[in-house]
Amino acid sequence: MRRAAERLVAQGIVSRRVAGRSRLYSLNREHLAAQAIQELANLREQLIGRLRQLLPTWKPKPVAAAMFGSVARGTASEASDLDLLIVRRDDVDPDLGAWRDAIDALTRDVTAWTGNEARILEVSERETLSADAEQVVVTALREGINLLGAQALRRRMTVSAR
Repeated sequence: MRRAAERLVAQGIVSRRVAGRSRLYSLNREHLAAQAIQELANLREQLIGRLRQLLPTWKPKPVAAAMFGSVARGTASEASDLDLLIVRRDDVDPDLGAWRDAIDALTRDVTAWTGNEARILEVSERETLSADAEQVVVTALREGINLLGAQALRRRMTVSAR
């Protein structure tokens, strides 16, 4: 890793400062590549922002959505799937054309945006509120990144569990 850092120093992208036996590296924000590097470093946040903008525009709109798994935890590799939980209203037929088209488009778009295969776990609101809700759903809502309404649904799950 130090060789890579030294190559970046040689290219002027990174600055190096010696402090005792340590070498401290920092991005040279004046370098022409600095902005592109910062954008690459923020890809996860850009993805979350896109999803938060897109999901409320669906008709019918999901009750809740969350990103979970390794991408949400920040431990993903290039081979990781991108896991999304989408909760539909109970009165929405999962085979409804508009709903199914939105789910299929989301799967294609997320895969195209990231290069990681999108895996969508789709459930009804009733399924999340039942006493025997799948553990993956409970975990996704509790530990995942809220994209749409997940916090409110999580509170309702807590109340219904009592």
